[in-house]
Amino acid sequence: MTARPHDKLGVGFIGSGFNTRFHIQGWRGVRDADVLGVWSPNANNAASAAQLARDCDVGEANAYKSISAMVADPRIDALWLCGPNQARIENVEEIVHAIKSGKGTLRGLACEKPLARNVAEAEEVHRLVKSVRLKTGYLENQLFAPHVEAGKNLLWARGAATTGRPYLARDLEVGVAKPYQSITAMVADPRIDALWLCGPNQARIENVEEIVHAIKTGKGTLKGIACEKPLARNVAEAKEVARLVKSVGLQTGYLENQLFAPHVEAGRKLLWARGAATTGRPFLARAAEEHAGPHMPWFWQGHLQGGGVLNDMMCHSALVVRHLLTEPGQPLSTVKPVRVTGHIASLKWSRPAYVKRLSKMMGKEVNYAKTPSEDFASLTIEFETNDGHRVIGEASTSWSYIGAGLRLSAELLGPEYSMKWNSLDSGLQLFFSREVTGRAGEDLVEKQNAEQGVMPVVPEEYNAYGYTGEDRHFVRVFLGKEKPLLTFDDGVEVVKMLMTAYQSAEAGRTLSFPPKGIEKFVPAVAKGTWRP
Repeated sequence: MTARPHDKLGVGFIGSGFNTRFHIQGWRGVRDADVLGVWSPNANNAASAAQLARDCDVGEANAYKSISAMVADPRIDALWLCGPNQARIENVEEIVHAIKSGKGTLRGLACEKPLARNVAEAEEVHRLVKSVRLKTGYLENQLFAPHVEAGKNLLWARGAATTGRPYLARDLEVGVAKPYQSITAMVADPRIDALWLCGPNQARIENVEEIVHAIKTGKGTLKGIACEKPLARNVAEAKEVARLVKSVGLQTGYLENQLFAPHVEAGRKLLWARGAATTGRPFLARAAEEHAGPHMPWFWQGHLQGGGVLNDMMCHSALVVRHLLTEPGQPLSTVKPVRVTGHIASLKWSRPAYVKRLSKMMGKEVNYAKTPSEDFASLTIEFETNDGHRVIGEASTSWSYIGAGLRLSAELLGPEYSMKWNSLDSGLQLFFSREVTGRAGEDLVEKQNAEQGVMPVVPEEYNAYGYTGEDRHFVRVFLGKEKPLLTFDDGVEVVKMLMTAYQSAEAGRTLSFPPKGIEKFVPAVAKGTWRP
């Protein structure tokens, strides 16, 4: 076997039990190392743990016949010692003997808690490892638990330091990124294999046209393009985006992060596996996204964004309810929308006092006395399933919600079971008295509304909201390792749902889906003619 380049660490595990398996599953969030080996006194268990690493795509792991064989393999740079306590001395002795006898070298050794069963054994482990000058790491996972890390950092920053000292800036180490002068320049760079399209809605067509033109004129190639919600402002634009991308044969991914939120994924799988399998499929799903309003002026301008809160956030909730009602492993087409009822309203931001506040915050172009957008929307979708059932999805979104911050929620109900998720029920709460003062911010939760009292904290929001799982999935799709869960075709379908909801709200009645003429429909909010 040939040695690995040392910009990545090759790691081997001693032990194959639940602890090793937790490490392997968690390795999906580690960028600078691969799991390449497992040894266990039980060869079948070692092989199973190595297979888990390959299935998780965290490294081409092999099962080894001995610890010495792992040390001797130049692919292995470090060992994670996760075997039972009673084998600790024996395992470390074998590692040290293999190094001293010249069988191989290591850069470091990390050991699971406890280091040993007693002080004498712990000191012996320490002495043995020092004798071969290995770097060491003591594996105490709870110090790295997101809630512990976030809570500690925030209490020190806000509670202990009421003058508001700045946080330590850290390099995230997710790549050597650089700014480009144009989209075309990115397409032309052979380092760039795929693009994530996250610009404002009104620039969608223009951005995609530039990408496609760069490819057609031979300036560069791409493996795929992923686009943030919504795919476009209306159906006509969404279809044009899909047509343009298909004209150059690109793989596509529609970025709907909430489908990948860990709570949504886990709850959906378990309810379908346990509840639906024994008592029948679920029949009602609910989802909501609520906060006090967007950060940027263009979101508030219907003619730029394409609407108000319905266009901005209902794309999440409408797809989440359909996803929850769809059996895992089956396509969304098995749960077909047939009737849609939408409602929109301006509950807060068209009130005179808030009209003035909004213009002051966002600029004179945002004038809700003259051209308001809806700050609340609700949607009921009736679905027909491929096994003949009628099921319901209820969704709501709001820019007029005042709570601790952004609140995502979902429910799934069946004959004898249910699930619920609320992103603000994070498991971590902080309390700040009136004596704790400081700057306003969003270090506790996105769209944060307060700095005192009992406040929930959402650690690693990017993961809790599904961005980590979403991005991992579409990277693997573009590398040919997975089939896409969502493509631009799904994005077009979502825009059709949003436009039908607007049309229903304007007509004041339930509509069949899709209604005639939806391809040409533009909401009154987007035209600037809507009045609450």
